[in-house]
Amino acid sequence: DEIALQISRTVGHILAREDLALLDDISSKAEQLEHFSHTISHDLKTPLTAIGGFAEFLGKQLDQGKLDQAVDCTERIVENIRRMERRLDEILRLARIGRVIEPTEEVDLKKIIDDTVTMMAKQLKEASVEIEVKEKFPRVVGDSMRLREVIENLLGNAVCYIGKQPNRITIGCHHRGTETVFYVKDNGIGIDPQHFDSIFELFWRHDKKTDGDGVGLAITRRIIEAHGGRLWVESEGKGTGACFCFTLGKVLD
Repeated sequence: DEIALQISRTVGHILAREDLALLDDISSKAEQLEHFSHTISHDLKTPLTAIGGFAEFLGKQLDQGKLDQAVDCTERIVENIRRMERRLDEILRLARIGRVIEPTEEVDLKKIIDDTVTMMAKQLKEASVEIEVKEKFPRVVGDSMRLREVIENLLGNAVCYIGKQPNRITIGCHHRGTETVFYVKDNGIGIDPQHFDSIFELFWRHDKKTDGDGVGLAITRRIIEAHGGRLWVESEGKGTGACFCFTLGKVLD
């Protein structure tokens, strides 16, 4: 009876801990969903407001027979509709990533990096960027197409926020404790520590003057997390460059 009682208590403690962990996870997911909803609402409301304003103005111009201005309003409406379509496509793409990734194949990450650098050679040359790719990379288990997207996004982000010449980007990996940390390091404009979390939010851009919709890092983080890893950034602040680091769930050698 005493043994049975102890077993019962132990099982009860284990179940309680599991319930607490589940509640914490649900709470975290609820907060993420709320933040995601606010982000979508804010970023879709802007083009909708613009469409409404141009549509109202279009009606007035047509009443007054001002066809030139009416054509301009029509073009602005179409432009904002296309903007909404692109953002909705990115939102759906982000939402699907966790379901479509199948990280089950052995992947040569070095080959993926080399292929991506070759593919982006023209862009790198135009930005006067010197690339250094370290020689040794372990093989990993993952979705090769999505991991290629990770390298492309991180490399493209580094080019986008590159600093004064000489421009340099280094791609490599190292061991940190029991983890293998992969990284894309640049000598660009750097990131203020207060923005370390914000830069991974959907539609957030570190510099509003740059091109892009601010979805690349959000998608990259989702891909990495779907592979059982983490993605973060390290920087000492403005003008010091940035190093984007990530881990993966299964590293073979």
